Amino acid sequence: MSVRGLSGERGGLLVTALVVLAIVATAILLVLNAISAGAYAASVVDQHTAAANLARTQMEAIKVAPYQPYDPDNPPSYPTIEASGVLSMSVQIEYWDESSQSFVSSPPAGFTDTGLQRIVVSVYSTQMPGTPIFVLDSFKSNR
Repeated sequence: MSVRGLSGERGGLLVTALVVLAIVATAILLVLNAISAGAYAASVVDQHTAAANLARTQMEAIKVAPYQPYDPDNPPSYPTIEASGVLSMSVQIEYWDESSQSFVSSPPAGFTDTGLQRIVVSVYSTQMPGTPIFVLDSFKSNR
């Protein structure tokens, strides 16, 4: 009978190989996780860039259009850019109210248009429809 079997040296190579395999597998998983996180970050940046371009294009279309004064029976119909893919967009027009010294989206009865509008363009992802991923606001005046 061999004394070697009692000393615990037998199978040492197997244990070493399993430890090395576990370390290599962990390293591979960390690299794959980093690649996945990088790809996700790149897609988020691409979507944010597309949203910013869409909002700027929409704002430019509104700014070059003629001023449309407030009319409760005929709301302004500025040109709209069609959002495509995973993006959707909303345009909000607010009017300067002299009596409250603020912009209002629903002017009070008897409101007289002062010739100043605040335009807010919000772009949303269809994956998260309640939270805008890009918001652009600017002003339009009746010159």
